[in-house]
Amino acid sequence: VSGGDRRTINLVSTSTPHAVRISPDGTRVATVAGWVVHEWKVETSELLHTWERISEVDYAGDVLYGHNGYGFYSLDRATPTPHLLTKHAVGTGNHLIPFRRGALLYSDRGDLAYANADGVRKLAHRSLEIKRAAIDGGGTQIAVAFDRDLVVMDLDQVLPPSFAVPRNTELLGLTSSHAVVRTTV
Repeated sequence: VSGGDRRTINLVSTSTPHAVRISPDGTRVATVAGWVVHEWKVETSELLHTWERISEVDYAGDVLYGHNGYGFYSLDRATPTPHLLTKHAVGTGNHLIPFRRGALLYSDRGDLAYANADGVRKLAHRSLEIKRAAIDGGGTQIAVAFDRDLVVMDLDQVLPPSFAVPRNTELLGLTSSHAVVRTTV
């Protein structure tokens, strides 16, 4: 319900959805029925995408992420973009924890990544099975529980700043406070 108006979206699937997610800006809605994900544009009820073999989804900012037994996928194109994949489904859980600016992605087998508008960045940590992970609402700190340890990470320290540059940019040098680049046309 938005602004008092009800919006009805007809599901394409014959299965009842077990998950419904709304994008942070309220313009898209995603459903999961069985192993099929549908994403609609809320304003027009237009079906935007259908992806198969994805079991759970959530939005991290404007990007829809999903997972299955093989890893995580960003669902921002017709073909899902894989992240943190394994060769075989190992029967362990994949977890996606959304927050205001992105999501924390982790698997029981030890994969850990941070997803935001800049993409997915794998986070280095000890190679141990993860029992549980959590992230604060602002996306600045994460806590990771292993079998006998709890590690708290300040994401400002583990995620270096990145800057969008044109495709034809060359790094010429670096000082303590500046990167020197050249962009050719």
